Amino acid sequence: MTSVTVRAIEAVQSIQNAANEVPLIAGKPTWVRVYLQADDLAPGTVISGRLGLFDGDREITGAVESLNPLDFAARLSLAEQRRDWDDSLNFRLPDSALVGREGETLRLRLQTAVLAAPGGADEQAAVEQADEIGEVKVAAATGLRCRILRFRCRDRDNSGFVEPTRGEAWAIRRYVDNAFPVSKADWSEIRLDAPRAFRALAPVARDSASAQAELTRWYMVFFQYMLALRECDIYLGRAADTLYLGLFDDPSGRFGGAAMDSPQFAAPHAVSMSTPDPEGDLGAHELAHALGRRHPGIPDSRDHGPLIGQRREPGSDQPASGTSGLSQAGFLSACENDDDGSTHIGLDTRFNRQYPELLLHDDYFDLMTYRYPKWVSDLTYAGLSMRLAEIENGDFELKTDDCCAAGAWSVIGEYDLEAKTGRIFCITRTRYKTPLPPAPDEHARILELAWPAAGEAEGVPVMATESIYLRHFDKLDGSPTVGVFQHTLGLCDGGRDAFRRIGGQAVSAANRDAFLQSLENMLRADGGLRLLLDGAAVDEIRPADPAVLAAVESGLERALDQAGEPGGHEACADTTGAFEIGLECSLDDDGYYLRYRWPRYEDAPELRAFTAIACRPERDSENDSGHWQTIAVSHARSDRVWISPAFFDGKKAKRAEHPIYGENFPGAARIRDLRLAVRVSISVGFDTIQKEAVLRFPRGESAVTRRRDQQGGYLARPGSGAERAAIDASTGRDSRSWYRDRIKE
Repeated sequence: MTSVTVRAIEAVQSIQNAANEVPLIAGKPTWVRVYLQADDLAPGTVISGRLGLFDGDREITGAVESLNPLDFAARLSLAEQRRDWDDSLNFRLPDSALVGREGETLRLRLQTAVLAAPGGADEQAAVEQADEIGEVKVAAATGLRCRILRFRCRDRDNSGFVEPTRGEAWAIRRYVDNAFPVSKADWSEIRLDAPRAFRALAPVARDSASAQAELTRWYMVFFQYMLALRECDIYLGRAADTLYLGLFDDPSGRFGGAAMDSPQFAAPHAVSMSTPDPEGDLGAHELAHALGRRHPGIPDSRDHGPLIGQRREPGSDQPASGTSGLSQAGFLSACENDDDGSTHIGLDTRFNRQYPELLLHDDYFDLMTYRYPKWVSDLTYAGLSMRLAEIENGDFELKTDDCCAAGAWSVIGEYDLEAKTGRIFCITRTRYKTPLPPAPDEHARILELAWPAAGEAEGVPVMATESIYLRHFDKLDGSPTVGVFQHTLGLCDGGRDAFRRIGGQAVSAANRDAFLQSLENMLRADGGLRLLLDGAAVDEIRPADPAVLAAVESGLERALDQAGEPGGHEACADTTGAFEIGLECSLDDDGYYLRYRWPRYEDAPELRAFTAIACRPERDSENDSGHWQTIAVSHARSDRVWISPAFFDGKKAKRAEHPIYGENFPGAARIRDLRLAVRVSISVGFDTIQKEAVLRFPRGESAVTRRRDQQGGYLARPGSGAERAAIDASTGRDSRSWYRDRIKE
C-alpha cells in the first residue's frame, strides 16, 4: 500500500507557524493546512483527504473533507509548501468546532488520504503522522466592545464639511474582526459634529514647530472631547469596558492617528483617533495602542531599519512567552530560516475568496510598525489577547463602597509639565471606575487633585489629595510633557491607597472613612477642588450656589417645554435676571440642528458650565428601550448641535428628506414633524441638572427640498392598485421598471 507522511498540520486564524504556537480562539474561523510528503507517486496523481479533531482518542467533530486535490507534480520543501495554498491539503473547520473547548489541548489528525492517478481507480493510502504533529491549544473566546465616532467638521474655507464615510469605518471593523484575537467584536457607530471651533487641518510643512504645536493642541482638544462623550455615554447606560475610536477625515495629510496612551494595564478609557484608510490598518494600529501595544521608537527614515516595532514586551529583554518576536526590520517573524516551519505567516480572511490571502513573513510588517503592508505578528497577537482578556475580566463599574455618599465624579483635563500649566475640562457624574496601574508610576504625583479636609495641623489646613495617573513614560519614546487625564474622584478600593492621601498620610482602613467624608464636605462647602502641578494650584472648580442651581433647573425645564413650539427658541429669563436659557429645533441646508443658549456666569466665572446633550428615537422613549447616545459636549454658552437623521424614527426621517419619497408617499402628512427624545445635562460645579423631553423638529426648506422643487416634485414610489395604475397611465410603461430607472437617474 502507498503511504503518505504528514510533515506538519497548521491551524491558522490570523497568524500561525507550523508548530501551532499561537493558540486558537474559540468561535473564530479556522483554516487547516496539511503538509504532506509522498514518494514514488505516478505523474499527475492527486491526493484528497479527511481531517478529524480529537480530544485524546475521542473524535470531537465529524470528518472534514478537504477543499482541494493536492497535486504532487513537484517535490517541495516545507518552507516552499507553506507559501502557496496549492501546495497543501486544505480544510475549513466548522465555526463551532472549538466552542466549549477553551483551555484544552486538542489534536488534528489526517484520518484518510485518497490517491487518484490519471486513468486509474482511486486508492486509499496509509497515513503516517507523528504524535507531536497537529497539536493545538484553544484559548478562551475574548470579546472586544468598540464604538466608532465618525466626526464631521468644517473645512478650512468654511464652505462645507469633511467626514469619513461609513465604508471607511467598515474597513477598520473588518480589519480588527479578522486580525485581532477576537471571535467577534461588538461594534457601534455614530456620526456627530467635531468641536464647534474646529476646522480641518491646513496643509503646511508637517515637521515645522508651529505645525507640531497645532497638531498637539488638536490632539489635546479631541481627546478631552472624546473622553467626555464616553463618560456621558457610560453614565447613560453604555458598557463601561467600551473602547472609543474617533475617525476624522484630514484632507491636509498631516494627521495619521494618535492614542491618548498605551497603558500597560487594562484601561478601556484610553481613547484613540485615526484618519480613514482603505485597508483599515491605521485605525487598528491606534486601537492596538489603546490596548497597550507600542513601538519603541520611530526611525528618521521609513526604510527598513532597527527599532521599527515593539520587538519585546515592556521591561523585558525577551519576547512574550510562546512568541518569536519581530525581526530587526519589523517583519512578522524574527525567524529568517523556515526549513522547520518556525516562521509565522499571516492569514487575511477579510475578502470573500476561495482561500484567504497568505501574508508571508518576509513580505508583511507588524501592525505596530510604520511599514506597509502590515498585519499582526504573533507578538502583537499574544499581547492583544492578554489585554483583551484583562478587560473582559476586569471590573470597571463603580460600586457603592467605592465612593462617598454623594456619589462619584469623573475629572477630565489636560496638563503641560514643561509650561507648568493644567486645566480641568469637565467634572461629570460617573459610573466608570478609572483603573490605576498595579504600582504608582514614578511621575504619578506630579499631578494631583486636592481639597480641604476637616481640621488643621499646626495652623496649616489639612488637605486631602488624589494622585492622577499620567500617560506612560517610555524611555524609548521619550518623556511626554503634555497629555490628557481622566480620574475617578473618590474611588477608594484596596491596594491602590498610595494614590490617595489625607493630611499627608496614605489612606488606609483606619482613615478611609475620614477621607471619603472630606470629599463629601468639599462638594458642599466653599473649598473647591484644585488641580495641583508639582504642589502648586493651576486650576480650581468651586461648588455652585444653591440659588444658581435652582435658576438653571427652572430655566432648562421651561426651555425644554417650549422647544420646537413657535417662539420656543426665544430667551427664557429666570427671576434673577442673571441667566437665559433657550432652545430651538431647526432644519438647515445641511441637516437638523438643536440650537441652545445657556446661562451666563459673569458674576461667577469659576462656575464653568459643562453641557451634554444625548438623544434617542422617540419610539424608544415610550418603552425605555435602546441606548441614549451622547451627541455633543461643550463649555460654550451658545452653540448649535447637528443631529444625524439616523436618530429619528427609522424610515420617517429618510422618507421625509429623500428625493424619491416625500410628500407623495402614503402617510407623508404624518411625518412632516419629526420627533426626538432629547436629554440635556448641565453640570455646574459638582452638581448636574438633567432634564429630558420629546422635541419636535419641524419640516422646512433645505437643500433636499430645493432639489425636489427643481426636479418638479418628489417621485412617488409605486404602491398598489390605483397608485400603480395612475403611474402606468401617465408614463406608458410598467411602474416598477419606471421607478427603478428613475432611481438610477
